[in-house]
Amino acid sequence: AQELRLIADPLMLPNLKADVLLMPHHGSKTSSTAAFLDAVQPGVAIAQAGYKNRFSHPVDSVMARYHERSIKVLKSPTCGAAAFNSQHPSELTCNRQRAQRYWHHAALP
Repeated sequence: AQELRLIADPLMLPNLKADVLLMPHHGSKTSSTAAFLDAVQPGVAIAQAGYKNRFSHPVDSVMARYHERSIKVLKSPTCGAAAFNSQHPSELTCNRQRAQRYWHHAALP
């Protein structure tokens, strides 16, 4: 409902565009509508969801919407902390890859 309200407001619509999007509601099945993603047009989305969470966030149908729009998705269980420079927002780095320690195991998808 909130996504629809944002894109329905003609004053808000021009301000929705973003390079990086924190995936709404962890990528639940009711979030990230096609219309919302088309309005925001992110290059990268970050999915904050627990490793093997009981809701399976982000869900496959939501991931498909991001994939259809060629939006790169970083998932917190496999990425860890994501960092970016505002001068190059599409170049996010993942702490798990950048600062991997010998005791870190590879998180399964």
